[in-house]
Amino acid sequence: MRLPVPRLARTAPTRSILSLRPNVFSTSWQVRLNSQESEPSSEATQSSPSEAQEPSPKPLSNYQRLREDLKKAMRERDTKTLNPLKSLLNLHQTTAKEQQLKKKIATLATEQDSFLAPLIHQEIARRKDALQGFREHNRTDLLEKEEYEIAVLEKYLPAGEVSEDEIRAWTVTAFEIMRTEGRGANDPGSMGIGKIIKEVEKLSVGKEHEIYDKTAFKRIIAETVRELSDRIDHVTEENVRKFEKRESDELTHPRIQ
Repeated sequence: MRLPVPRLARTAPTRSILSLRPNVFSTSWQVRLNSQESEPSSEATQSSPSEAQEPSPKPLSNYQRLREDLKKAMRERDTKTLNPLKSLLNLHQTTAKEQQLKKKIATLATEQDSFLAPLIHQEIARRKDALQGFREHNRTDLLEKEEYEIAVLEKYLPAGEVSEDEIRAWTVTAFEIMRTEGRGANDPGSMGIGKIIKEVEKLSVGKEHEIYDKTAFKRIIAETVRELSDRIDHVTEENVRKFEKRESDELTHPRIQ
């Protein structure tokens, strides 16, 4: 005979002392994460010096501006601006190739102002020579075209280049110095253009502006001497022609027989 098994009453499960202890590690990490989300870090608030002071982009050289403006004029189909820029760039490429073959200069040297400025003066002088003929024949349309192209080309001249007015003022001063010291005739046309040029070069030493085009520099001196001279012969006119740039004629080069 089996005896009945007594049923025990259900009681709440007992928990150990460890289970009643709060999870210190979980709460500490949770508090730390919450603090990181709510408060920005000091590294984020303090930017590095390199980010705060970004280096300014290097300004473009006159040669680089010439090429960029040429592309812009082609995109906008601005033929009035495109024609003088394309003419100048073609002259630059032709001259650069010749100089690289003869003098073995680097390509980077042809992009400097000392190489580009004489070519700009050459293009401007060619257009200024045409202005007189257009004025005589009352061609106002061509006159405005040439004057506009001259203004476009002058934008690419170096900022520190000496102006024509300064060269003319130096020439007058050199003439007065030479005449006062008794180193020449009373008429500047009889002094000798070489002596006057050397005296003007002495006056230009130490000045703020630079001389990039030596040929144009000498031509302006010769023109000033021609204006100041009272000579009726063609000596002063020949001095001016001596320093005028002429386009090279390929047919006059020696040929291979």
